Amino acid sequence: MTSGGVVAMPKGIFGPKPRKSSYNIFMSYVSIKDNGECDTSGIFSVECYREWLDSRSQRPQNPEISYRSSLLVHVTGSNHTRPFPYIVEGSVLKRLRQKKVWECFRNTEIKIGIQGFRGKAYHEDVSSDNECDAMSVESEGGKLALSLPIDCLDYDLV
Repeated sequence: MTSGGVVAMPKGIFGPKPRKSSYNIFMSYVSIKDNGECDTSGIFSVECYREWLDSRSQRPQNPEISYRSSLLVHVTGSNHTRPFPYIVEGSVLKRLRQKKVWECFRNTEIKIGIQGFRGKAYHEDVSSDNECDAMSVESEGGKLALSLPIDCLDYDLV
């Protein structure tokens, strides 16, 4: 109790609603069809961009660049952000690697997307770190030949 008989409430109870995270906004524009096909076109829509912009506690100085950066950290898993699930990442990458302006910036002076994305995504990077996955199996006259990098063996060859 504070002076004057008023009960002190913990901070945040009656404050502004917690803002929706970028990840949650992006994922709300993802749809996965019954056949397993992932559609991420909504992430690049004007509606998603506006919802993301409205969710910022302070308007970014360069909102378009901030939007791009926000999306890319979830694609790459950098800055300790939660990466997109594998299926979502693949669909987003298809769009990011196209050399065309993103849908949300069409009919504006902003040319984000025109150069495409050439970086590695989170799941691409994780799978390339595990070179033991890089094996090949060949069939020759009914016999199988297995190729595995020597670094993947757990024992020393003498």
